[in-house]
Amino acid sequence: MKFYDLGIKSSLSIGQDEPEVMLDLAIELGYSGIAFADFENAQPKAIKKIKKEYQDKCTLFTRATLIPKSADDMKKSLKELQNVVDIIAVRSCSEEKNIYVNAILDKRVDIISLSELIEFECLDYSHFKMAKDNGTLIEISTCGLILKERFQRSKLMRLMYKNCEQIVRANAPFIITSGAESKWELRAPKELVALAGLVKIPEKQATSALSSYPEILIHKIQMRRDPNCIMAGVRVVPPEEKENNGH
Repeated sequence: MKFYDLGIKSSLSIGQDEPEVMLDLAIELGYSGIAFADFENAQPKAIKKIKKEYQDKCTLFTRATLIPKSADDMKKSLKELQNVVDIIAVRSCSEEKNIYVNAILDKRVDIISLSELIEFECLDYSHFKMAKDNGTLIEISTCGLILKERFQRSKLMRLMYKNCEQIVRANAPFIITSGAESKWELRAPKELVALAGLVKIPEKQATSALSSYPEILIHKIQMRRDPNCIMAGVRVVPPEEKENNGH
């Protein structure tokens, strides 16, 4: 089984350690692929060389995490980034639910990211059901369970428990990430599964959130990169491929 952490930061943005340091440790911890969430403002060209160096060891993806002030602001950023990075996530950091609704319904958005208290307070079962219907991944970042102060951590756990129960009940696709900003914050897959257990995510679903659900997103990324792909499930077969298949 392959495991993925699609929410890591490096020194390319606000992270403390170089991408290579984070990659080497992620490989040691048992990950087959990671995403660097470093590209809100930076161009992913900075990581092309690293992708090539690590292509046989760990699949590397670029990710932008948008924190828009409005739905219009989000749409503008999506237009600028949709062909620049592999993954686009959206956070709200406000009580403005309309941003999340628009993000869930927009096919250019891959991930709805939940990390801070206000974000977990903002969504409910109806949003998670909508995410399921639209194939949008929900991200549960576990960093707050370790890094928050005691009172904040307790409140965060209560909200996460409520949201995670609703996500599982809605059968919405979700991923679990470390949200690591340094090598000291990276966690092995089994550790993230254990952290998920603190907010009552069943082990089977937590494991899927680190393996099968990320692989669904990776398949979408590969389809987007394929110049012969017209739309989801529809692909033009090149003549040379037909010949190789004996057609």
